Amino acid sequence: GMWQDQRCFIPLAFYPDFFVTTQEMCDEYDIKIPEDGVAFEEMPIVFSNYIDREKGKNALTYPDFLLEDLAYQYLDMNTQTSYFDSEEFQQKLKIYDQINIYSWSLMHQRGYHNDPGAVLSGTLFCKYYYSSITENAMPHYLATDYQKYSPQTPILFGRKDAENGGYTAHANMCFAINVNSEKKELAYELLKILLSESTQTERLRFYRHFGIPVLNTVRAEYLDNLFRVALPEDRGPDYTIPTDEAGNAFMDKYIEICDNITSCYMVDGKWSDEIFDPAMRDYTNERITAEEFAQTLQQKTNIFLKE
Repeated sequence: GMWQDQRCFIPLAFYPDFFVTTQEMCDEYDIKIPEDGVAFEEMPIVFSNYIDREKGKNALTYPDFLLEDLAYQYLDMNTQTSYFDSEEFQQKLKIYDQINIYSWSLMHQRGYHNDPGAVLSGTLFCKYYYSSITENAMPHYLATDYQKYSPQTPILFGRKDAENGGYTAHANMCFAINVNSEKKELAYELLKILLSESTQTERLRFYRHFGIPVLNTVRAEYLDNLFRVALPEDRGPDYTIPTDEAGNAFMDKYIEICDNITSCYMVDGKWSDEIFDPAMRDYTNERITAEEFAQTLQQKTNIFLKE
């Protein structure tokens, strides 16, 4: 939440950006996942063996959301400015083209967009997880696939924050105080309540709507039990990851990623739905070029920011 050395918003909770692949897939293509994760810029190099052999055959990852998340970092709400016409964003698109093995429509046609088990069944090389799955459903969602596709060995790795040395995350809910407001003091009191231990430990009211709590003490306890506690009602033990060696390694890596978030960025659903998604579909289905895609984002976002 820092911009020009000033804090612009306070994340109340976050979701880590991470990927899942399998040891079996890495062994087959002689790929070694770095211990500290993989930055977007590193993907063509780290996954080069797979990309070279499978281009046009199998999917590396379902990347629409990955590029969308990267695009948010070129949209500055505070200065009402976007940078999609920058050389840096153009370079991101070139990298995307290297790792985007399938078109958007073909990926959807084959059902990869709603099949998190595709990785563990060997259909996808790796899958990117983002912040749309709320509460503690994400780990349990993975747990069911972990059980279903055994004996595949899942590998979890974070999207590395190349600048700061940790991992990246979404601030899917945040709090900002208007400096011109006459109710700044009231807003500050509300912020203290939202960040308090009593509020962040209130599972049904907080986790369901916000995600992983930012408060260190609460997060530690939450993550420690996340994979080990079954979801309520009739879901039972099938929704927990087994506490064997592989299961514990999986859990420990998820906890490590969550505990080492160094970059947390804000997202905007209206911009995504009305500007990014339509342009993205045209781009990935080759109806427009990368330059036209960036130009469309720049022009429409400029109008959006003024509104």
